[in-house]
Amino acid sequence: MRRIIELQKQLKIPANLKEQGADLNVVKENRDEILAAAMQDICTTTNPRETSIEDLTKILDRLMGAK
Repeated sequence: MRRIIELQKQLKIPANLKEQGADLNVVKENRDEILAAAMQDICTTTNPRETSIEDLTKILDRLMGAK
């Protein structure tokens, strides 16, 4: 994982939506819709690892720049 993060920094790939310059207020306003869509997404429903709304909430929080 450490190497992936180093490569991400070398290539100047944003680590989260905040670094990418996304309007976090828009994300916050649409949070429930984003999470509902993610739960219905084919990538989530066919993933061999079961995913909960709590899991997706944590991922979204990290994408928004929360630690």
